[in-house]
Amino acid sequence: MITKIKLFWQQISDKDRRMIRWTLLVCAGILSVSFVALILYVKFVPSVAVDDLELGDSNAWVDTESENLEVGLADIPPLPGGEIFASLDSFNNSAHKELAKIYLERRLFSKSLLHAERIAPWMEEDLEFQGQIGSTYLQAGRPHEAIAPLELALQKHRDNAELWADLALARFRGMQGDSGISTIEKAMEKFPNNPLLLTHRAAMLGEVRHRNATGEKIFQNLLKQFPNYAPARYQFGRFLMNQSNFGSAYRQLLAAQKLDPFDSRIHARIGMAQFYLGRDKEAEKSYKTALAMNSLDYNTWFNLGELYLSLANENTTPSGFKAYTRLALEAYLTTLAHQPEHYDAHYRVGSILNINKQNREAILHLQKALNANPQSVPVLLQLAAAWESLGEYIKAWDYTQKAFEIEPYNKVLVSQIQRLKNVKESRPDT
Repeated sequence: MITKIKLFWQQISDKDRRMIRWTLLVCAGILSVSFVALILYVKFVPSVAVDDLELGDSNAWVDTESENLEVGLADIPPLPGGEIFASLDSFNNSAHKELAKIYLERRLFSKSLLHAERIAPWMEEDLEFQGQIGSTYLQAGRPHEAIAPLELALQKHRDNAELWADLALARFRGMQGDSGISTIEKAMEKFPNNPLLLTHRAAMLGEVRHRNATGEKIFQNLLKQFPNYAPARYQFGRFLMNQSNFGSAYRQLLAAQKLDPFDSRIHARIGMAQFYLGRDKEAEKSYKTALAMNSLDYNTWFNLGELYLSLANENTTPSGFKAYTRLALEAYLTTLAHQPEHYDAHYRVGSILNINKQNREAILHLQKALNANPQSVPVLLQLAAAWESLGEYIKAWDYTQKAFEIEPYNKVLVSQIQRLKNVKESRPDT
């Protein structure tokens, strides 16, 4: 065996010999590090029988080496939901805080909030944490909840431009529009040439109808000064999309993507632009890229559903219509899994279930959509259709009548009213 190895060694080149030596050295190094880590683990980590513990088991928090506990479990404050929180221990606070921060940086806002909200009652004096959870609420689409912690954080960190930007945007998105704009302008007195604040100011003004020309001008000047600032490109793309200028928006978003290829929001917004430009296959690819980066982005799941529903309606074959409708339904249901209060998704799910003759399930979703917007004629008509399919003609009449009161000049509603009136007269018992 040794002779064969020597013969092999003589036959190979010097380059191959060097590669083999380096490979062996690396493997030896990995084994050494693993051995040291195992020794440290055995020495410093107390052994616990896994079979004896369950998630949430109070025994998991007990110091197994101490027989005289000074603090009983009854003295540990309960978390909302009834869980026992053993974290008067600062390690747990720090761990949850760090995990919340990591998930925030990865734009996984729901996961970030799971950790942040778990420790929030014990972190009121930690102003750095208040800024972190405020930013998470904002990015998760909950601006009302973001305002208070961001205001607390700014009491200590008044020289933090990002906190000022987040607070301004939270106030603006939280239906305090003028307050948000005044906040950003106050911040710019401290940071007159900050690209983030300039971007936020332009974005806010761009959403105010009588001031959107000012917003566009700020964007143009900003990009002359900071042409490689990805957030400005992204926000300008959003602004142009709101102006229905999808071609220009697409170009700005592509430029933003080149500058920051790992921002899932940019890929998602590119997908929207491609959808409006009729580039459906590219839109699907962009949406899926965004979701690969952030699978919890419920807005992108909803937009993917809209794409599939559009493709279903354009399809000329029954099998194609069925396949795309199924994909749309899956996307809408995933949207609701991540955001149960997404009422547009409830409406879409209800409409598809009506097509599938799953009328009672459809009514559950449509009723949630109607609770959010009682004046929605499409929702009222879908509810009427569901009840009519179930033979409940009086309820179908009531919903159609409500829709007619909202839109009395709608020709479709006029014909529906007449048709149901005829049915009602021919079946007085229904």
